[in-house]
Amino acid sequence: MTAVIMIKYSDCIQIVTDAAAYSKDNKLRKVMDKCWYSERLPVALTGRGNSHVVEMLGKAVVTMADNVETMDDFIAWLDVMAEGLKQHCQTLDEKEWNFDLFLATYSESEGLQQRVLWSYDGIYDEPRYRWHRREGILKGAPDIDPLALHQKGWKLGIEDPQFLPTHGADLLDMMRQNVFGKGSMLHKEWADFGAVVGGHCRLTTVSAAGVRSKILRSWADPLDETIDPYRDMGNVEAIGNRRERRAKKANAKRRMVV
Repeated sequence: MTAVIMIKYSDCIQIVTDAAAYSKDNKLRKVMDKCWYSERLPVALTGRGNSHVVEMLGKAVVTMADNVETMDDFIAWLDVMAEGLKQHCQTLDEKEWNFDLFLATYSESEGLQQRVLWSYDGIYDEPRYRWHRREGILKGAPDIDPLALHQKGWKLGIEDPQFLPTHGADLLDMMRQNVFGKGSMLHKEWADFGAVVGGHCRLTTVSAAGVRSKILRSWADPLDETIDPYRDMGNVEAIGNRRERRAKKANAKRRMVV
């Protein structure tokens, strides 16, 4: 799952993403950029779900944006893309194919636009395989403890365009530490998956001038291991809830039996 926060302001859309791609057993498979953007047009896309599928679609969107004549041509192509996905996915195992896409664009005719598209059936009220416009704040990520967020005492509010450039990486750090929380997971069986945010935090900004992107923070998460947000915090250890502590104690006893 990608940690993504997308916020639309009056003059730009800002996107914060992490970079962890992991296997079904929660091992970090690779660190990869999860926001694809055009060097030519104000277009940026990120997504969640099957990382191979999201990456393929991200590259396809950027390739089209870099090759069409106008932004209006690109926006018209989006509906063609969505219909093609719908037809193609009917022949596949949809559980393995599932994804969410988040798209940020700017055009002279439409201004700044946020769009979302998903493949999941029965989760959302609106039709899948169709681009839906959204306003305000979009979030697909582990939950943040409201009390912990309040205790930060940040002076900038989320309505300020400097909020994500200043605190975006801190937000993802807090998501990293939500090891046992019930995050906004797309798959219910992944709700207790453990830490899923890692690699680095990237901020991407879409405006009339184009797209700017930079890494705000990096984490030294080793490949082929589970993500440990406390790795660089000395002797700090996540103790978990009572059920998890009982399971850990029982496992320790079993290991003592020869």
